[in-house]
Amino acid sequence: MPSTKKFSAAFLMNIIIACAATDVYAATDTAKINVTATVVDNTCTPGWSASGINVSLGRASLRDFTGTDKPGATKPFHLDLEGCGAGAKSVTVTADGTPDGTNQTLFANSTRSGAAGVALGLYGGSTQTTQLLPNGSSSVDYAIVDSKVRMDFTAKLIQTSATAPTAGDFSSIVTLNVAYN
Repeated sequence: MPSTKKFSAAFLMNIIIACAATDVYAATDTAKINVTATVVDNTCTPGWSASGINVSLGRASLRDFTGTDKPGATKPFHLDLEGCGAGAKSVTVTADGTPDGTNQTLFANSTRSGAAGVALGLYGGSTQTTQLLPNGSSSVDYAIVDSKVRMDFTAKLIQTSATAPTAGDFSSIVTLNVAYN
């Protein structure tokens, strides 16, 4: 009888080990992932420094502001992209910034105790009539020709309400996001 007990104990141990090993293998899974990409030559070299550019609207007289949504100062400017790769056909530009508290489609004055009742409107496109909104929801496209593109914009200092603006400094930071197509 002792040999039967030894055999039964050994058999039982083998069954337990086999079950434990099966559970371990049943808990693992594998996945094969195929990653693909296409590397293209579709970017350009900015014609401005990494610190950005400054656009000065100069001095605007309070008398230049004649009513709600009317500009008191306007300044055209442009940004250039050069050395565009063969895969770049156009660029799409959107803007991000702090919206004005009165008119959310304009960029706010970030100067504390600065001019009040005015905000920045930024316009782009071939005729600078498409307004770029602070929340990035509007865009303008520019075609790349001969490996370069000139992106024309217009900055406008705009009265935000029927109440006359007050004098002071104005500053607004706008981030332009350029996507290559």
